[in-house]
Amino acid sequence: MLRKVIFLLSSALLASNAAAQCTLARGAFTTLTLPAETITISADAVADTTNPIANGVFTTSTLSNIGYDECPAGTPIGRSLVGLSETVATRLYKTNVEGIGVKVHYRSATAKGFAYYPNESTVAFENNEPIGTWDWSTGSYYRLQFFKTSDTLSLSDSSDNVVLNAGPLAYEWIMSEATRPVTLNINQIKIISTPACTLDSSKTIDFSTVTHAMLKSGGVEKPLDFGLTCKTDYGTYSAQASISSSTSSTDSKYIRVTDASGNSDNQLGIEIYNSSGSLMILNGTTLEKSDTVASGVAAQFNWIAKLVNTGSGKTRPQHGKFTASAEILLQLN
Repeated sequence: MLRKVIFLLSSALLASNAAAQCTLARGAFTTLTLPAETITISADAVADTTNPIANGVFTTSTLSNIGYDECPAGTPIGRSLVGLSETVATRLYKTNVEGIGVKVHYRSATAKGFAYYPNESTVAFENNEPIGTWDWSTGSYYRLQFFKTSDTLSLSDSSDNVVLNAGPLAYEWIMSEATRPVTLNINQIKIISTPACTLDSSKTIDFSTVTHAMLKSGGVEKPLDFGLTCKTDYGTYSAQASISSSTSSTDSKYIRVTDASGNSDNQLGIEIYNSSGSLMILNGTTLEKSDTVASGVAAQFNWIAKLVNTGSGKTRPQHGKFTASAEILLQLN
């Protein structure tokens, strides 16, 4: 009989311990949402797993308090990720875009810093109290940081280049992963890369000594070669060039030349011809295109500047040095 009594008491004690668990006492399960975002980055940005992309840091709305009472010390708690598993570095996860990584942080309003994802631990209280409360405090929020993990990305002109898809990304849990007081839901995150280009320096064309006979026989031609070199994360790029001058003729077909006396209403003019030999109109409306140029390769333009006699109805230019100027506009498309 004594053995039976001891057994029953022991069973009652075990049953009491097994039933002890945290009880939701304040607030309700909450989803914090990150709006749709677009990251922009320069193609010449170097890989850096320490410093996030300058405009690649986003935060959610803040939390209203969620609290549990009667939590036994040692209750499992944790932070888990959804759909992120392959790491680039410690707690830095690959995204849909190769070369872009993401870190997920949770900032508690009562903590001094950010908590990293993922993580698992157990509830503990001051003075080793066996029972206590556990709260997700008002004002807490999520932060996402994006990093460039390789020097060159592989993006597509024909797609949206989605870094992370819309949907749940992370959650806080207590007791088991089925109990999720706080969930992070994101909208679609995209990325756009801007080409990094190097332009040729200003061009000076020296026509040297020019005689009336040279002009009368058809003019004097000099090469006008220029270009730009771009690094792009889209594999190739296209460029177009146009030219304009504030001192062009009324029909924009040649640049007026200023002679040694300062007179620009004389017989001299400079025509510009593109790589295929067509006359360039000097108001920016005539374009020459260089298509599908590989990243890091120069888009080259080989033009001709031609000094011509614009007509006998004007005064002859003064002997000496003459000048003219124009502006070449290079655009990516």
